[in-house]
Amino acid sequence: MSLLQDPAQAEHGAGVPPAIPKYCKRLDRTEPCRRADGRRCRWGAAGVLLASACLAVAEASDIQKPEHDAGLRRVTLMMAQRDSYRYVGYHIAREQGFYRDAGLDVRFLETPDGRSGILEVLDGQADFGICDERLIARYLQGSPVVVLAAWIQRAPHYGELLFTTRDTIKRAPECVLAFREASLRGWEHANDHIEEAVDLYCRRIVPSADRDTVLREAETRRELMAPAFLEMGYIDRRRWRERVRDIAESIGIDVTRMPAGYADRLLADHYLAHRLRRRRWLITMVAAGVAVLICVGGLAVWWLKRTLRRRTAELTAAHVRLRQEGERRRIAAKELAQAEALAKALSDGVADGVALTDVGRRYLYVNPQMAALYGYTEQELVGQTFDLLLTPAEAQRLGRFFDKRVQGDRRDLHRYEATLRAKNGDLRPVEISVNEVAVRGERAFVSVHRDLSESKRMARDTVRIVEWERRRIGQDLHDTIGQDLTGLAYLLEALQAGGAPLSPEQAECIDNALALCRRAHHRLRGFVAGLLPLGPDEPLADGLRRLASNSFERLGVSCEVSVAGQAKDIELSCAGHLFQMVQEAVENAARHGRASQVRITLAYDGVCGQLQVDDNGTFSGGEGPEIAIMRCRADILRGRLSVRRKNNGGASLLCAFNS
Repeated sequence: MSLLQDPAQAEHGAGVPPAIPKYCKRLDRTEPCRRADGRRCRWGAAGVLLASACLAVAEASDIQKPEHDAGLRRVTLMMAQRDSYRYVGYHIAREQGFYRDAGLDVRFLETPDGRSGILEVLDGQADFGICDERLIARYLQGSPVVVLAAWIQRAPHYGELLFTTRDTIKRAPECVLAFREASLRGWEHANDHIEEAVDLYCRRIVPSADRDTVLREAETRRELMAPAFLEMGYIDRRRWRERVRDIAESIGIDVTRMPAGYADRLLADHYLAHRLRRRRWLITMVAAGVAVLICVGGLAVWWLKRTLRRRTAELTAAHVRLRQEGERRRIAAKELAQAEALAKALSDGVADGVALTDVGRRYLYVNPQMAALYGYTEQELVGQTFDLLLTPAEAQRLGRFFDKRVQGDRRDLHRYEATLRAKNGDLRPVEISVNEVAVRGERAFVSVHRDLSESKRMARDTVRIVEWERRRIGQDLHDTIGQDLTGLAYLLEALQAGGAPLSPEQAECIDNALALCRRAHHRLRGFVAGLLPLGPDEPLADGLRRLASNSFERLGVSCEVSVAGQAKDIELSCAGHLFQMVQEAVENAARHGRASQVRITLAYDGVCGQLQVDDNGTFSGGEGPEIAIMRCRADILRGRLSVRRKNNGGASLLCAFNS
């Protein structure tokens, strides 16, 4: 039994269709009242208007909205196939809380074997249903059904008729009207936010559905449901009557024997006439209102004529202004077309790639250089989202940057570097500049893509040259000055042990010279060790500890090394660059920042790693050539380097890398 059905009516038997009751006069007739002599009866029309207003007040007073502490009214909707997209509007209405706002708790049911659901609604198993024009045939055969809305508007026939029973709309009219309005809001939201509706369908209803196929179906349904010249759910009376007559003739019913207005009685608007009969006491009020209108009719006619003359003059002036506005818009459209042509010529003439993107990440325009940079044609990129060019490593970062820009956050988002993917799979290092513009009143973003492949290659060459120079200088110092100091120390030792008598002054002088020579040789070895890279068989962790010990002896800096994860598995070339970065960071902290303590932290999980060097010195915030070399090393490691000033004044260097 339906949650809205009266138990006594359920016992009567829902399967037996009652006779069609006698019709009453409609309140929404479109023909004006006329006197016997053919003239229009102005006062009768005004009386009908007043009666409608009074009825609306009475109707509004009868509808009891649910209180917060009274809970929601549960109703059920029968569907032929709940996972079909043609029911997504009802899912949206429930998901967005439209039914709850209307005081309803809506439950969805599914008919067995994909039946239309008419029998289930008539039997009281559900309060509402959705059916095609078979519902009209059942009505003509005596079933007490009432159509609330017709969602499909452009098909040759009416489709997806939302319906209920006559008993339901009589007993709970406010509930029926609330359900229809909430369902209408759901369909309007689904058609206005088609991407959101498709995402809900593919995520919550049918996760296995192909999103592109569902999106095409949604766009087709939007055209069928909501044409620009009709209100959604609207039923044209003339077309409705013709269609009901055609169906009656197709099933062998003689329409000439049907009562007048039989087609209109299938519509929910007919309910107003039944409501009117239950409030006959309003007739007295209507009669009094008609009398008042007759008394003031002359004054009203005079006022209407005066208003008509004034409005005619206003409309004439508005027509003149409209023509002037049309001319201004024509000139503006011409200037806009010229500006767009100039902008296209400029973008086609620059060396960098230029793209215009909407807030949905979709390319509206790309210049030839942009398409050539990534190996696509202009036609292949336009209409696609920029996710097509993103690598997995860049998708989350650039997507987050773009979302912030759409939300109005412009901090640190004007220019940044990224590595994007070309059509053939090659990676392109690029610098991207983004600015927001307005295109025909809509927000859009212009991005300039500059190829950094050559500058990155030059940076790698610079790093190789620097490493070669460091090795050469270290080797030259070892082979020249180091050898000379060793030889000088040997001669002094030989002179000291030669056996020739020496005066105390001479012996002291030789001892001082020998100590000075040994100290200079020790310092030279430390300096050369600082120039030489990581050994070929030396693990990175051991090299960092050696560097820490050497830095304390040579620079007086206390270094603490912390290694976590699988640092021993870092590739040799990657380990060498990381070692050189730490070496240069410690040198900078000691010589320029006057640091006394440095903490070196290395973590690696087998794929990605992080190197951090913190000191307690002073950092002004500028970047010298040493940091530029470290950035080049980070680029070689496909990583990113950041240097910031800590709260205590020292510097913190952070490099995230891939091995």
